[in-house]
Amino acid sequence: MLAKRLPDLGIFAHFAPAEFERLAAIAQHRPYGPGTRIIRMGEESRNIFVLLSGGARVSRQTSYGEIVLARLRAGEMVGEIRLTDSEVRSADVIGEEVGELVLLAAESLDAAAAEDQRFAVAFQWSLWKSLSAKIRTGNQFLTEFFPDGERPPVSEVPDLATYDRVEVGVQAKRNLFLQKPLSTMESSFLASLSRQERFTAGQTIFREGDPGDNLYVIVEGEVRIGKFIPGAGEEALAVLEHGAFFGEMALVDDEPRTATATAHTDPTVVLAISKDVLGGLLDIRRISSLRLLQMLCRIAAQRLRELDSKILGWTIMAAGESPEPPVSSGVT
Repeated sequence: MLAKRLPDLGIFAHFAPAEFERLAAIAQHRPYGPGTRIIRMGEESRNIFVLLSGGARVSRQTSYGEIVLARLRAGEMVGEIRLTDSEVRSADVIGEEVGELVLLAAESLDAAAAEDQRFAVAFQWSLWKSLSAKIRTGNQFLTEFFPDGERPPVSEVPDLATYDRVEVGVQAKRNLFLQKPLSTMESSFLASLSRQERFTAGQTIFREGDPGDNLYVIVEGEVRIGKFIPGAGEEALAVLEHGAFFGEMALVDDEPRTATATAHTDPTVVLAISKDVLGGLLDIRRISSLRLLQMLCRIAAQRLRELDSKILGWTIMAAGESPEPPVSSGVT
């Protein structure tokens, strides 16, 4: 019965029949109801859950009482951050209505991935899709803390800065990628097909709302990632340093950029890798994409932890008052 329901879950829509069979072999059906604690903050379990029906909330207990960070609906995955980055759970997940879920035990997932790398690639895609969706929803939630503000007219938004091409040798680029947990083949591929761009402090690399057509890695300098918050101006989400990847989220779902990237130092040199190039390397039918997918998932997990900490902090500063939390966000 459960095997027939798994293909209906969008998070696994890219699975091949053989991968669904392997997934069904380790999936466990569990009912839950209002008040059921699906995940407990601080626990070390790495299990993943997918809601088949019903709903749940992601929350933290604070001096202001329970703060709800997100609400989950049927089809949503939860618990994937702990599996990705091995940090302890930093929120509770509690059932809000009668429903059913799928339990995927971490040990069984690890064993299945070790036995079948095509399954491992397919499951990493599911993790990346889930993490990216939650980051997008969390970014949108930030804009709702100041409902009275208005985005400035398009005419007031500075044009995207022109950049200077610079020359970084292929070996230097390969060495940069080899610092990451990538294979030699992946590092050589990215090094040979990436292009170098140079910016001065304050220049825009890409703007919120732009098409997501490139992934970037910092060769020299620092990059500030910020988001325009109505009523508050730009809020810095992160300052990234040498070797950091950014702009990766738009590559998975064809959605516009959710934040603006600006050169923070002079000079700032980045490598740009086009979406078309990455499409070949991240082809789900190719096992070679596994390490790159794992790296991107770890980056997304870190982004989501930072984002949820910001949402929690803003809510506490507002004395526990915040907009209605979104669906598909929350650190677990």
